[in-house]
Amino acid sequence: MPASRPGAAAPLCWAHRGHSAAFPENTMPAFEAAVAAGADGVELDVTLSADGRLVVIHDATLDRTTDGHGPVSALPWGELARLDAGSWFGPQFAGVRLPLLEEVLEAVGRRVLVNIEIKPEAACVPAWAPGVVPVERQVAALVRRMGLQERVVVSSFNLQSLVALRSLDAALPLGLLCEGEANVDFLALLGAIGAASFHPWLDALDPALAGRVRAAGYGLFPWVYAEANTPEGMARALDLGATGFFANDPALFLAARAARAGG
Repeated sequence: MPASRPGAAAPLCWAHRGHSAAFPENTMPAFEAAVAAGADGVELDVTLSADGRLVVIHDATLDRTTDGHGPVSALPWGELARLDAGSWFGPQFAGVRLPLLEEVLEAVGRRVLVNIEIKPEAACVPAWAPGVVPVERQVAALVRRMGLQERVVVSSFNLQSLVALRSLDAALPLGLLCEGEANVDFLALLGAIGAASFHPWLDALDPALAGRVRAAGYGLFPWVYAEANTPEGMARALDLGATGFFANDPALFLAARAARAGG
């Protein structure tokens, strides 16, 4: 898939936080299950530990998805690595650990595409992390070192983070996330950062904007909240011409895509 235009092929099935419908999100079992289910790519979230490691977890705090408490950024990787990130989802996943970004890329980065979302709390190194290498610099360097520039999209809600990434790597595919912000010229922002794709909240995406994004050649990858991650939500995305979708259950989207292709 060309680095400049992720989503140029058939609508991509992005496994949202891995196969998060049936496995604890953002863990190796979820990513491996997504690959096994036939997803085209996995989406994951990256933030910083207290000592500046690239930790794969969605929330700014540990409480929802681990047996830890408080901000992720308050603990060094050595302590985060010992947390249980599976029991909250089901007893059969007891002992599943948080992964580092490098671990995920090593495991699945050459088998499927990877959407790396940089969380806002990690973007541009906040004041709590003096001396820590910026997350943007670490991600760009890791992707380059592993030779995965044409297999990843790096996305964020934080425009400053995307600008920083573009200054570090002129060719790295970038995705602009949005959540229904009003009075924003998204096409201008996409052009300004040299983005590859637009990742809007589905409820904020209308046919006119979807058409302009597609006409300009950008990948169009809508996302929805968990309660709308259903066949109906997927059908709405496909009706708008989405070139990819972030699915909690990859099988549901693959079935919707196959049904649409079959006419």
